[in-house]
Amino acid sequence: MQAAASPSIAQIDDGSPFLLAVLANPPLGAESRTLGRVRLAARILGFEQMRIANLFAIASASSRDIAVLGHDVHGWEIARPPLLEAIVAAEQVLIGFGTIPVTGAARRNFEEQLRWLAEVLHLQGHDMVWQVGQARHPSRWHQYVSDRHGRTSGGSFDERLREVLVSTETAALSWGLHRPPARSVDRRG
Repeated sequence: MQAAASPSIAQIDDGSPFLLAVLANPPLGAESRTLGRVRLAARILGFEQMRIANLFAIASASSRDIAVLGHDVHGWEIARPPLLEAIVAAEQVLIGFGTIPVTGAARRNFEEQLRWLAEVLHLQGHDMVWQVGQARHPSRWHQYVSDRHGRTSGGSFDERLREVLVSTETAALSWGLHRPPARSVDRRG
């Protein structure tokens, strides 16, 4: 497994309102599908700009690698400053870190990071966040909206995504997002 520290945030500095997507950790290579999906969600929600910040700062080939890398608290701690900066500046937040299969110390660190994230979001006035399913990662959204699950009325990927982007209470983050979404709300009211 190859891992390296990587910037936790895709920067934009033009002062425009933006959607912040909180993902798991930086990829080792380019993630054009993930970026494209986050950009699409931002457009659906009425944003021209988006940023990405991560729960865990060490890049890896897959979020599954966090099960090993996440035993050390360092990767979680160094993710906090850029994540906090992005949350403070964001107009709205999309949670999309997916399922992170961790045990032992990595699980404790992950749960502590979720508690921290929920507190920071609440303190910054983000009491509701967007998600697809239960914080499903953008690279998996196509699976979530496929016909075989019957979660949408059909149509293009864009139309399907519009149906499953829901707002949920930030409080659900403290418990690993195992609860169903609280309610749907208007996109940018």
